[in-house]
Amino acid sequence: MFGIKRRTKHCFAVICNGIGKFLLYAARLLPLQQKIVFNAFGGRGFCDEPKYILLELLRQGVDAKYIWLVNDLHAKMPPQVKKVKFNSWLSMFHYITAKIWIDNTKASPKPQKRSGQFYLQTWHGCWGPKGAEQAVEDQLPRSYVEAAKLDASQTDLMYINNEYEKQIYENSFWYDGPVINANFSSLSILLRTPEDVVKKVYDAFDIPFNKKIAIYAPTFRNEFSAEVYIWDYKRIIRALENRFGGEFVLLVRLHPNIATRELGLKYSSTIKDATKYLDMYELLAASDVLITDISSTMSVMAFAKRPVFLFAKDFDEYAVSDRPLIYPLEKLPFTISRSVDELEKSIIEFDEKAYDSKTDAFMSDIGFYDDGHGAEKICRILLRQL
Repeated sequence: MFGIKRRTKHCFAVICNGIGKFLLYAARLLPLQQKIVFNAFGGRGFCDEPKYILLELLRQGVDAKYIWLVNDLHAKMPPQVKKVKFNSWLSMFHYITAKIWIDNTKASPKPQKRSGQFYLQTWHGCWGPKGAEQAVEDQLPRSYVEAAKLDASQTDLMYINNEYEKQIYENSFWYDGPVINANFSSLSILLRTPEDVVKKVYDAFDIPFNKKIAIYAPTFRNEFSAEVYIWDYKRIIRALENRFGGEFVLLVRLHPNIATRELGLKYSSTIKDATKYLDMYELLAASDVLITDISSTMSVMAFAKRPVFLFAKDFDEYAVSDRPLIYPLEKLPFTISRSVDELEKSIIEFDEKAYDSKTDAFMSDIGFYDDGHGAEKICRILLRQL
């Protein structure tokens, strides 16, 4: 009896799969719709470059259907947005019938693009010193590399906000299409931080408004070790308070690749877990200070002229065992600490005028440009495709 039920269930699944494939094939005969499909981090939710592009489209009152692919159908979205389950038959239908696709990662499942469709690949990082994609191909899973190559073959446009990384985009993404100079949509809230965004972050972590925020946002390690992230947070909070005045709360925002792992970090009223907070740019906008290692968040905060301190106990090993560095650390405008003692000293001795001068020189060196109006330029490009 059990065998019969199992075979029946299998046959039903095969039939459903066949029907689904037939319907998607038939959908390719339908005309393209005034519709845009958005994805961020494989269905994680409303965040990153796609979020700020969509918000600008809504601000301009662009008449289109907006589809956002999510893992959680209860995720909060603007009311004009239709949420669709990521990697579902319905998501494939919307891909097939939409005029525009927008994604910030390169391994999300998609159907074969049709004639007349436009795919904007935003990627998900600003400038950073570590190698990515083709530069570290040997360290990436073969399945990811194949998916990224397929994604690149369908991409119509990528964009960047600095000359240094423009060359990397042109050579490291298995992509031979245009890479244009365009400001990043997500950086707008760093230049013109809305009060409601700051309040949102403070409320999310129950932080009194008379306190300041420092954020610790390291990148991931290939071996997913927790040891590198565990250090004397309280000691550094005291150093921040001594140097910058007032009381500080430290937000710990680990990389999404390790977000679901139990790392044994201890949290409190002054040390809070921000890993599951979806929008990194909102966290940065509300923060006064950033502590990171090799994360591209360093350039975002430097762009906003906010203090950045680089700290990692494994700096020397990282470039060998994890990711090669494509930009020398010593050319960065930030102090580099390999111990809590060094980090504490860097904070106490922070010189704001010297820091501003160094960040200006750094931005000039990499050809960085951004006026906080990136979403407007990208939307003008999209409007020509609708």
